Amino acid sequence: MPNLNQLTQMLKDFQRLIPAAVSVIVAIATAIGVIAGGLDGGSSGNPGANDSQGGATQPGTTGSKYLTDDPSNHHDRKVKSGVGVTVNGKEYEKSILSTDGQGRSQFSFKEYRVAETARTLNLKAAWVDTIPNSGGIGKVRITRDGQLLGEFSVKNGEIVARNFDVRGGGMVRITFSAYDPSNDQTRVPSSGLAVLTPVLK
Repeated sequence: MPNLNQLTQMLKDFQRLIPAAVSVIVAIATAIGVIAGGLDGGSSGNPGANDSQGGATQPGTTGSKYLTDDPSNHHDRKVKSGVGVTVNGKEYEKSILSTDGQGRSQFSFKEYRVAETARTLNLKAAWVDTIPNSGGIGKVRITRDGQLLGEFSVKNGEIVARNFDVRGGGMVRITFSAYDPSNDQTRVPSSGLAVLTPVLK
């Protein structure tokens, strides 16, 4: 068994080895980090470098998203959602289109879930090029959890833009209808009336 002097010498030798051992461990950890970063394709070195869409800002790249990305599957009537429509020769993707060809007492509508983080709903409305207009004046109504956010009219040939405060989120309903221009009490088909690419920010 080693005596006290030998134990003291062994302890001093061990203390001299600690810095060298720590240096080796740090070097190994650094090497592993470099290798792992290379295997990852270097994505951690330049995050978001491939987010560009040819210079166009797309919902999702700036905290925005399309309203049509999160529809309710239980509350809708005579509506096509998330479709492309054409107005004045221009294509609008992710739009909401009324397909109500009757114009009776029931309205055409669709509901969407809006996250609490959303602040504003930006949209435009118009009659599309590809469906013959009934000659009526369109009406778009926006509600959230049953409370009216806004309502506006859309004449043939015009594009109407609106913004709505949706802070706090909830269920947003888009409702379409159309009326005879000579008698606003007479319903006519709203088929062809559309909300164009609604965006949440």
